Amino acid sequence: MENVNPSSILVILNLVVLVGGIIGGYLVLRTSLAHGSQEIQERVRVALKDENEGLQRRLDALEDDYAMCKRQLELVVEIMRRQGIILEINGEMVKVRDAQGATFGRSGTPAPKRPRPPPNKPKGNA
Repeated sequence: MENVNPSSILVILNLVVLVGGIIGGYLVLRTSLAHGSQEIQERVRVALKDENEGLQRRLDALEDDYAMCKRQLELVVEIMRRQGIILEINGEMVKVRDAQGATFGRSGTPAPKRPRPPPNKPKGNA
């Protein structure tokens, strides 16, 4: 250690600071990436949960509408039966018989398509 002068101490100190800076930068980068991925994962989880709840509400509403339509159809069939008109519904085939025995039917007529509502805009500025 005979040649220890202030210049060599500064070189060693500079090397230690450089290595420490590289190691510290790596640790900061790894920590920030992990934190960022956790934040993104949480946002995605919340968004999917909200979408799932919205779809569940839509499904419940559609099931209620279906039950109401089914009750109304059963009422119409019962009223027609009391009037002497027999209505048979078999899948997409509908047959109607009147009191004289004449049969009318229609098969495979596609239902009119309703326009889809626009998708909901996501909450927040993503």
